[in-house]
Amino acid sequence: KGFAKRCIDLEYTLRPKIIKFLMERFEQECCGDFSCFYFDVEVNTGIIKMASKTPLHYRMIAQKDFDQRINGSSPRRYMAS
Repeated sequence: KGFAKRCIDLEYTLRPKIIKFLMERFEQECCGDFSCFYFDVEVNTGIIKMASKTPLHYRMIAQKDFDQRINGSSPRRYMAS
């Protein structure tokens, strides 16, 4: 029960931040639906990263400030991997 609630809380907290970030950087490039973006979420910590399934081109553009804007921390190496 607690885990499911945590997942739902994370979804509602993270989704607006992620969509805003994507719209600012990629709205003109990806037809506005962002269906090629995938994310990995560490539920226990709330840390989110772009998954390797997201095209490298987009991950490279986002890596500069994704972690800072979404997680509130410095960029991590996994963004470009």
